[in-house]
Amino acid sequence: MKILLKKTAALGAILFFLTCHAIAQIITVSPALPTDQDAVVVTFDATQGNAALMNYTGDVYAHTGVKVDGGSSWTFVIGTWGNNSTQPKLTRTGTNTYTLTITPSIRAYYNVPADQIINSLCFVFRSADNTKQTTPDILYPVYAQGLSVSLSNPTQAEPIYELNSVISIAAAANGSTSLSLFVDNSQVTTTANTSISYDYTASSYGNHWIKAVATNGTQTAADSVNIMVRPTVVTADLPAGVRPGINIIDNQTVTLVLNDPPAKKQYAFAIGDFSDWQVKTDYYMNRTPDGNTTGPPLAVWTPPRSMDFNILWMEQSPFRIPMQINFWIPGTISILLILPIQV
Repeated sequence: MKILLKKTAALGAILFFLTCHAIAQIITVSPALPTDQDAVVVTFDATQGNAALMNYTGDVYAHTGVKVDGGSSWTFVIGTWGNNSTQPKLTRTGTNTYTLTITPSIRAYYNVPADQIINSLCFVFRSADNTKQTTPDILYPVYAQGLSVSLSNPTQAEPIYELNSVISIAAAANGSTSLSLFVDNSQVTTTANTSISYDYTASSYGNHWIKAVATNGTQTAADSVNIMVRPTVVTADLPAGVRPGINIIDNQTVTLVLNDPPAKKQYAFAIGDFSDWQVKTDYYMNRTPDGNTTGPPLAVWTPPRSMDFNILWMEQSPFRIPMQINFWIPGTISILLILPIQV
């Protein structure tokens, strides 16, 4: 199961760090599930992500490499940053679209030795004069030879939907003879092709499992995502004695309060070990009559075990999961707050 909202371990003292989720699809890759032996065409949409290169009229170059198993950073990078003579130039295919062809294979293009297992393609796209670039790093998975399957939509990065939303489920597979989609363990469609799609109407509140299953006659592979069809927010008074932030009630209970004077937040969920890192109605935060958002008590940890969790919220205007700040209280609890910035 792919989970993109990942927990982050507390390292000590108070840690601050920023990450950014690429909500829109910045790149598409053909084939959709590339292996190290495939030639690949990468299409870059400059209107997505941070849109730093949107409507840019000059040449665009790729700073690109791979990640391999056992390593945490880029490696086998092509050329050097800012050197237009050694880094690949993209081919413009439209006002804001470009392609990069990786050939004859991923392994040969990046000159990766046969004993290294490639797990990701890595990209930053930049202007010829280095004044504009995409951020953060763009990563795309590289799949092992043999049977594999991946859901491209929905994603765990954007798991929340409104009632009666139409969700376009899409998946692709390598090496399959049968590919099926399931909603809550009920098959909704199947094909002998290596790609599949289905429009699912979210007609009931709560959690729903979306699963893609591929088989080749002897093996089975699956990928799944848990989505939430969001109920109406409950309005309730702030519990007595709590204040904005983290309220440690006792050795088993924490109450979270988010201060929202502009009353812009549509909703908020707490996500953590206690929810298996899924968005669940049990941890759907209430809204106070004055517009503040508060959470129900969370019976989530026993000191000295540390625990981390996210607070996921949505603003009325287009705000989404972009900045993360980690707070650590020694010996008790580690909290990862996801705060909104406009995209």
